[in-house]
Amino acid sequence: MSLSQAEIAEVVLAQVPEARRAQPVVYLDPAVKAAGSEIEIDYKKVRLEAPTIVGFIDLEPEMNWGHPCRYVLVNPESGQHREIDAHFPPFLRASPPDLIVLFKGDEVPDWAVNKPNPAKSQ
Repeated sequence: MSLSQAEIAEVVLAQVPEARRAQPVVYLDPAVKAAGSEIEIDYKKVRLEAPTIVGFIDLEPEMNWGHPCRYVLVNPESGQHREIDAHFPPFLRASPPDLIVLFKGDEVPDWAVNKPNPAKSQ
């Protein structure tokens, strides 16, 4: 049984620290990465042991990079996940074209939210 995008979003959102709920921006790249593939987190390759959807929690969106953030790697088939604390986002060079903003804290100004570049997604 595979999880729906809404169920995957719930897994990612559950990893936002309760004390910081007003401050983060939470993103989801809905593209499934294949088992055995690699993604880059903080300039290091991370090998994916299972199919994976990547969630990203920017804990301090008004700050310049690097600052605390968190990746949530979710297996869309089982719902199992792992968290990786980091200091750099997945979109320093370019945003994934299908990047979704799952959550924006009440204290976060609109300018601090990363949006995909339409020219790059075509």
